Amino acid sequence: MQGMRFLLLGEDSRPVNHGIIAEKVTEDRYLCTFFRNPQVSRLCHVDEISTWNLFPNDETMNAFINEIVKQIPPANPPANPPAEPPAEPPGGQKVPVKKKVGKKKANATTKR
Repeated sequence: MQGMRFLLLGEDSRPVNHGIIAEKVTEDRYLCTFFRNPQVSRLCHVDEISTWNLFPNDETMNAFINEIVKQIPPANPPANPPAEPPAEPPGGQKVPVKKKVGKKKANATTKR
């Protein structure tokens, strides 16, 4: 398994993380490097690794990702579309716009 690439998929079948199995440390543990931010390396048990999608190189992993992305439906648009700006009030009157005014800080005086 050393040197193989792995891909972790979320519940929605979208890629969550990917990385490489760097080296065999013990009989049942490998040092694995995860590439998503923040990049992290940790010891992973063979039972955990057996649930991952494993690939011999980056080209086959990228081809697999491209096929998955084609099958995933596009994300749903937001339930509430953004509100439109308010229309002008009847009679052609414009609503005054309040300006933000900064406050002055009082001079700090120290007692000696």
